[in-house]
Amino acid sequence: MTRLTDSTQTFRRPLYQGEGPAESCIIDGKPLGWTNCTPASFAMAIDGMSGIRPTPCRIRRATGDTSGGTTLRQCADATNALYGIFVATYTGGNVLTPQRVARNARAGRRQVVQGNTSALIGKPQQSTQGGVNHAVMLQEVRGGTLDEPKEALVYDPAADGRVRSYHVDQGPSWWPWSLVKTFCAHLRPTGETGARLGPGKVYTAVYPDSEPHVKLRNGAVKSTPFPDRTRAAETTVRIRSGPRTSAGVLYTVKSGTLLVGYQYVKGDSHEGSSLWLGNDDGTEWVHVKNLNHVGGTT
Repeated sequence: MTRLTDSTQTFRRPLYQGEGPAESCIIDGKPLGWTNCTPASFAMAIDGMSGIRPTPCRIRRATGDTSGGTTLRQCADATNALYGIFVATYTGGNVLTPQRVARNARAGRRQVVQGNTSALIGKPQQSTQGGVNHAVMLQEVRGGTLDEPKEALVYDPAADGRVRSYHVDQGPSWWPWSLVKTFCAHLRPTGETGARLGPGKVYTAVYPDSEPHVKLRNGAVKSTPFPDRTRAAETTVRIRSGPRTSAGVLYTVKSGTLLVGYQYVKGDSHEGSSLWLGNDDGTEWVHVKNLNHVGGTT
């Protein structure tokens, strides 16, 4: 495995934004600030990649959810609707490995990762009194190897340095890569009392590459234009794990949603066409008959 000798590469760093206090985001009379870790992480990722600086409350309001926390998919859809940025999400049976997360970071792709703060208790990176499901923004990595960096620069919305009876980190801060992996593995996807996700799996939302790249599926060709910015044409469009009508549905999007494709491949036929549009790493596919503006202007 190749060892990286350049540990000084950095990418545009956003302004740190915390999620609290509760009154920092009031929607429909509900104080939601302390449940905004995922919107805050998305807001910082948007700032880092584009220079646009939304507040966590703006992202939260766009989700339409005013009850408890929010999901990666809700915040990804809100980011798409507000700013035309397509964010891929990997949850459930479609998670990423820590190695893929590391490589994404090397390529300048900011990621919102979910985990549980029980992994941080008693460490310099502690930001909550007890262990809770939480989201942070992974900005970049440095040192180590391609698949196993030495550490990652993490923007933790709860790490605002506030004075408490317990230690609270001041973000952003560098986390050992082993701690990033443990944090992600401690996530309890079904709720605070459910089973842990376990090692080797990461719930994450991945922002676009700093430069467009594509990992072509066997038989696929690069999109023209590259990437191809299309729009969902049907009332509900299913995003599938492969270019087949029988492939698993990863999630659905509404009519008009921006979808960014990087490659075309022939798959199952639908309405006289067998052409499918895929994302940059070939993990998400949609039939072109479900899209507007394929190969043209948006």
